[in-house]
Amino acid sequence: MAQDAGSGRGGLYRAGPKIYRDKRLEVSKNVHVRTAGTGRTPDAGTQRNYHAFMSYSHAADSRLAPALQRGLQRLTRAWYQRPALRIFRDQTSLAANPDLYATIERALRESRHFVLLASPGAAKSPWVSREIRFWQEHRERETFLIALTDGVIRWDNSAGDFDWSATDALPADVRGWFPHEPLWVDLSWTHGNNPSDLTLRHGRFRDDVATLAAGLHGRAKEQIDSEDARQHRRALRVGRAVVALLALLLVAASIEYNNANTQRNIAQRQTANERHRVRRKKLRLVIASAEADQVVGDGLTAYEGRYGDSVHRECTCVRR
Repeated sequence: MAQDAGSGRGGLYRAGPKIYRDKRLEVSKNVHVRTAGTGRTPDAGTQRNYHAFMSYSHAADSRLAPALQRGLQRLTRAWYQRPALRIFRDQTSLAANPDLYATIERALRESRHFVLLASPGAAKSPWVSREIRFWQEHRERETFLIALTDGVIRWDNSAGDFDWSATDALPADVRGWFPHEPLWVDLSWTHGNNPSDLTLRHGRFRDDVATLAAGLHGRAKEQIDSEDARQHRRALRVGRAVVALLALLLVAASIEYNNANTQRNIAQRQTANERHRVRRKKLRLVIASAEADQVVGDGLTAYEGRYGDSVHRECTCVRR
């Protein structure tokens, strides 16, 4: 369990927020800042393509690291916006390159902050140790953030350093590097938890992600919470507007469909009526023609009945 030897408190720790914000503003303006006590000058001319470089032990935090990356990228942004933060994490950001460390070193140079997922595994990792040494040599300590994922971190106020008799989650490289307790967040409660807890829908995880995001944005956590709540309300308004628009379009489409269906039925009835009229006209013509033929036939029959013998004799004489 993470504790502070000087105050007996546990959980969330933050040191020198005003100093950190001032330093963050200096870095954002690419001002040459010489780190006190180390004599190191940050790479002021390097373009910062990443908000943070995430350093961790794959064996210890292969499940938490991607969840934390997603949380940091999605916090304070609406669903239709680009990620709020660009986080370098080796399994998602590395390109195919035979010189692996050269790619990592370039990412370190292009990152504004260093986020260490502290654990006993990370404390023993030579890769993590190498990345920390690079940051110590080239960057300022105020941009170094810690998230405890397993093990113990204990700060000793009287010694002005971590209590190394109890701390087992940090590599020895940071021994004596911090004159004051650095910003760090206790995420050790996530160890062994259900994966559903590692989303922004989980209140405690969201709160811890907001604490780290505040450090990366160089803003107070209250501002991050307020911005996230504002984006959430905006997303709800947009969602409701989209639903209302879809409902309106559905009603309009339904009305249009009914109108088209009515017009089609009218046209079909008109076509059927026209066909029926044409058939009736033809039938009347046939009947009239038949009646005319019947009249002619009846006339001929009557004529033959009245003058048949004389006609027959005249025809016979003509033949002779």
